[in-house]
Amino acid sequence: MSRLHLPRGYEEPDPNETAREMYATYGAAVYFASCLEYGLINVLAAAEVLKAKKAGKTIADDPWNRRIQDKKLTLGVLITQVKNGGHLSVAPGLQKELYDALEGRNNLAHHFWRERSDDAISVKGQQVLIAELEGHRKMFDAANKRVEAEVAEPMLVQLGITPDQQSQMYNQMLRKAKEKYN
Repeated sequence: MSRLHLPRGYEEPDPNETAREMYATYGAAVYFASCLEYGLINVLAAAEVLKAKKAGKTIADDPWNRRIQDKKLTLGVLITQVKNGGHLSVAPGLQKELYDALEGRNNLAHHFWRERSDDAISVKGQQVLIAELEGHRKMFDAANKRVEAEVAEPMLVQLGITPDQQSQMYNQMLRKAKEKYN
């Protein structure tokens, strides 16, 4: 398109900047899908600790770390385990939201670039993909926030970990990360 036909003050987007934004938005969407996985791990680990506590038993290892290390615990497996454990009964509609997130995550991981490669080569197509990817990111974030608020946090409170203590633990993790890289 010739610059003579562009509206006054209009600048075409830098195609390299748009491509960087597209790939960054893809990375953010996949990251938020991973956060959802960790949210489900929190539910399963907290449930295991609650069950042991009620039975007066001690768990020999760290149930969080065990699940994080288990490479077979994909998002689909985690959703199934949380569902089969009865943990979604407290959150109406969350099961569908989680399965929608699973479908979206699987699409991003296995099909997205192959199916959308034509869109990725033009600035306008990249802008469309950025919007779509941002929708995925928001979907994963919303599902994770529901898991956290409606399922995980009440379990942690039953374990004696108050929201204030959770916030303090999170802030401690942030401080450690900042110290590590500053």
